[in-house]
Amino acid sequence: MTVSGIVDLPKGFQLSPILQFGSARPYNLTNSSNTLNTGGGTATAVVVPTNDPTNYLAFKGNNTGAQNCFYGLNGVAQGCTIAKYDPLRGDPFFELDMRLAKNIRFGERMNLQLLAQAFNLTYRANYGNNFGPSATANIASAATFGHPQGFIAPASTIIPHALWGELGVRFTF
Repeated sequence: MTVSGIVDLPKGFQLSPILQFGSARPYNLTNSSNTLNTGGGTATAVVVPTNDPTNYLAFKGNNTGAQNCFYGLNGVAQGCTIAKYDPLRGDPFFELDMRLAKNIRFGERMNLQLLAQAFNLTYRANYGNNFGPSATANIASAATFGHPQGFIAPASTIIPHALWGELGVRFTF
């Protein structure tokens, strides 16, 4: 959802806030570019214990002494099941931008507008659903499973935690 507006202030000033909000989106445990496992990516299922279906790393390499779960043509071994599709949610998106403008009129048709804009006033990193690596990745990456891999930047930032601004001039005649 995006909410914006323009507030006319005294002495020719204008204030324009833009608030953007997006709910947390689900993401796949194995490969977000192959969401239906139809052959474009890993085509790997995440096997979990039946009594703990949210323990996505329980059988990671089977080095914990847990029973061996096998997913193949005959299904899944007893005591194991396949994790639900897109069971995790990323982070909600929130960004507040603001613009302050001062209009200076020259005659009836000319206007000089001085602009100051600030982006990401809340100084928030928006990761969305870009998490990983996958639950089926190698053992060394298990420690970073579920941690952000990138961020959403609709305002074209290059740093996740970034508060920056712009100054500008517009002349119309």
